[in-house]
Amino acid sequence: MAFATADIGTGDIGTGDRTLGAFVARAGSTSLRYVALGREADLAADIAGWTAALATPPPTSPVAAADAERRCRTLGDIVRKRLWDPVHRAAGSANELFLVPEGAIWNVPWLALPGRGNGYLADEGRIVRVLNAERELLGDDAPAGRGLLAMGGPDFDLDRTAASRSAKPATEAADRSWPCVSGRAGPLGPLPAARAEVEAIAGIWDTSTSVGDRALFVGAASDERTFKREAPGKAVIHLATHGIVLRDTCEVAVSDLRGVGGVAALERRPGKSTGSGSRKGSAVTWLGHRVWLALAGANRPAGTVADENEGLLTAEEVSTLDLAGTDWVVLSACHSGVGEAWAREGQLGMRRAFHLAGARTVIASGWAVADEATREWMLGLYAARLRNLPAGDAVREASRMMLEQRRREGRSTHPFYWGGFAAVGE
Repeated sequence: MAFATADIGTGDIGTGDRTLGAFVARAGSTSLRYVALGREADLAADIAGWTAALATPPPTSPVAAADAERRCRTLGDIVRKRLWDPVHRAAGSANELFLVPEGAIWNVPWLALPGRGNGYLADEGRIVRVLNAERELLGDDAPAGRGLLAMGGPDFDLDRTAASRSAKPATEAADRSWPCVSGRAGPLGPLPAARAEVEAIAGIWDTSTSVGDRALFVGAASDERTFKREAPGKAVIHLATHGIVLRDTCEVAVSDLRGVGGVAALERRPGKSTGSGSRKGSAVTWLGHRVWLALAGANRPAGTVADENEGLLTAEEVSTLDLAGTDWVVLSACHSGVGEAWAREGQLGMRRAFHLAGARTVIASGWAVADEATREWMLGLYAARLRNLPAGDAVREASRMMLEQRRREGRSTHPFYWGGFAAVGE
């Protein structure tokens, strides 16, 4: 299979504006081609407008949903012509493209780019693999993990107060609160499809005898302490829950979405504790700020919790785990792929934290995904994995299968339902 790599980065032109360009290397060639892509601000605005339309749940009316999809395609065509087409032309006949993004390019859901006719890039034969850096092409020699850890549908209302009191007096407990200005959000609602999702994935896993055992935790059992204990050594880690994005306030999301809050500029704030234990000035303060994953007890992050396992898993905590040998981490939650792009550092957030912990590939979402549609997509993803497809291929296959199914059933093919997840790092 022919492949090419494209390192899409920024530079300065004489006016001080930042300009985007891609260095494209083709397999079997020693030459490097540079493709100018124009002003970063212009392309970032195009990407932002398109992704905002993608992330907006379509209306229930079929006619209105079709209109919303057409608008997305119009906006996506602009991005494709300015970004994908020039890079792909430079890559020639390559049907496998490795991309190393920079800046706003991190936010591009590649498979949702409009394709031929009424299709999408997901319908085409090209495989897109997104890397944090070119060195990931070399692979690693970490011992392979075994088995599956699947956690989903947590009991967000689980009251750990009694256990916490017995472990440590309330007066000595850390002051834990929601990562919002107000200190709390409305209660997280249950996610029935998330629980059904991990149970179905465990069932799919059981059909194979060569991939190791699986550990399944749902409801009250899907807590933070269990995750930290069980995650090391697993080949695949799957979390199906709510994602919480830090912003000025944390609005409760629509009931059938897996998230709270929205995408906003990162603010330099203290870490997990909002009390005297501030970590301002720490080299890793970015890790605790962007996306939080809710586990059992997350609706009760009370001051009586005796330790950090209150039900809100932060990127800072993830980065301390030893996940060497983990092949996939699947974050089946809203905004789980959101992060802030830092110059020459890639994108920092929950996804990057799992990479720092040692995971090879992280599959995460770019927006507030729908609960039931996500369950459908994830079943396709794991069916592809058990066919030994790499992560990028499996993501494309899950999206393609879901598109075909929705077309057969006369349902909306708006990318909101199937295009939110992407794999980074193979």
